[in-house]
Amino acid sequence: MQENNQNTDYELLITKYLSGESSDLETEQLIRWLEKNPANRKVLREYQKTWDHTNFTHVQSKLDIEKEWQLFIKKRNDQGTHYSLKKNRFNPMLRIAAVLIAGVLIASTILYFYNRPVQYATANTVKSIELDDGSTVLLNKYSTLVVHPFKNKNNRELKLQGEAYFDVQPDRQKPFVVSTNNLEIIVVGTSFNVNEYPGNNYSNVVVSSGKVAVNHKSLNVELLAGDMARLHKNEGELIKQVNSDTNYLSWKTHIFEFNNDSLKKVVETLNRVYDKKIIITNKSLNDCTITARFEKQSVQSIVEVLSSLLNVEVKQTEKTIEISGEGC
Repeated sequence: MQENNQNTDYELLITKYLSGESSDLETEQLIRWLEKNPANRKVLREYQKTWDHTNFTHVQSKLDIEKEWQLFIKKRNDQGTHYSLKKNRFNPMLRIAAVLIAGVLIASTILYFYNRPVQYATANTVKSIELDDGSTVLLNKYSTLVVHPFKNKNNRELKLQGEAYFDVQPDRQKPFVVSTNNLEIIVVGTSFNVNEYPGNNYSNVVVSSGKVAVNHKSLNVELLAGDMARLHKNEGELIKQVNSDTNYLSWKTHIFEFNNDSLKKVVETLNRVYDKKIIITNKSLNDCTITARFEKQSVQSIVEVLSSLLNVEVKQTEKTIEISGEGC
């Protein structure tokens, strides 16, 4: 029996086995399928449970699937391949019941897989995701997104850990709901960025277009384009403010704008985007200020410009870039 169910209908074989109507050949096919993967035996046990809870309990199977399997393995090892699983012998009238139950089981299996959430996870890459409703998500590095099926639901529900940018298709009948460990973000149609990495002591929601409601326990704020909601995790304080971070989407666009920003802030911004970590070895350089714009440049190129602007020394290793010297 093939696990992809193209050549042999294992649901029918299981049903015939449970009803005691399987032939010796069909029982052997079932045995070979059970041998292929322990997960197949779990499937058989689930079918057994469904069978046992039908209206035909007065003639239900009394088999312990796992016990029978272990007995089969022992007997086969002792006697070769001539031992078969014990078959149930029931009234032939159960054939009708078997067909009906098979239909229910197949429909339940399809429904289970259809309604199962889909999880996306990133490591050292950014991933673009298109959802069933036409909305798009750009998932930042080291983030996880769980998407629940939208069809036949009252809302469009997602669970985020990390950072992502959402561009949501309007649907007033089905609000778009993003949950994190600390926030619930509800929208109808808009674009916004959510940053909530577990290691940060804050969570940010910044709206690019439209309107967004952000909830934290009993606290609620409504944001319009250009607004930011910041949750201070330790204090449990949710604050609405005008977004002043011009680089909140730099991880997405690789465009950086610095206007009289400190070197410390510049380095923190670059480290959120690039793999190579920048380290300021001389802490007196932290307060050196920079005004510059970088667009889709490598981190090495950016650091070379910083070196010229601030008169600092740059040392590159395999994984880090060290900034030192007197500078400013």
